[in-house]
Amino acid sequence: FLRRLQIYDNPDLTGEIPVEWFNLTELRVLQLSNNQLSGKIPAELGKLKKLESLNLYGNKFSGEIPAELWSLVKIFDLNLGGNELTGTLPAEVGNLTDLTFLNLKSNQLNGEIPVELGNLIRLRSLDLGYNQLSGSIPPELGNLAELTSLVLSDNQLSGPIPSELGDLISLTSLCLEENELSGEVPASFSKLTKLTGLRLRMNYLTGVPESLAQLPNWSS
Repeated sequence: FLRRLQIYDNPDLTGEIPVEWFNLTELRVLQLSNNQLSGKIPAELGKLKKLESLNLYGNKFSGEIPAELWSLVKIFDLNLGGNELTGTLPAEVGNLTDLTFLNLKSNQLNGEIPVELGNLIRLRSLDLGYNQLSGSIPPELGNLAELTSLVLSDNQLSGPIPSELGDLISLTSLCLEENELSGEVPASFSKLTKLTGLRLRMNYLTGVPESLAQLPNWSS
């Protein structure tokens, strides 16, 4: 049985995902990044119940993320970044509790960040940058104790930065620049001693606590 299918970095590979692939029910890894595939992401991918890694990064997929993807409960690596996806990120993303890597950057996703992302306690990398997300940053993201990289850059997020992000003591990179965030930088950020990158520029922030000076390397 085919368990790994990797076809990537082919700039002349166009069209849609062949329907025959949805019969590969033993598939664990599907890697189709950096091609020129287009159309909607097929809902039939939800039939691949044993899928652990799905990488469609850097194609031309459009439309909404099919709801069927949120039933792939064995998946730990989901990368749909660099496409033309629209719609919202639903609460059902919180069903994928084995996720360690989630990349949805550089699409056209809108709406609010679902609080259910706080259920994904195994996440190590979360990138929602370069979309059209709005509303506030959910305090529930502070539950992601294993997170090393959090990118929410270049959206339309507003309101204060939740102090709960200071509980992400494994973070090495935190990118919140180019939003509409306001208020002071939380004093709890002084607990983020592993940070080597902190990006806050182009917001409406009014104060930075002196305690941040103890952090090893950061840029505002």
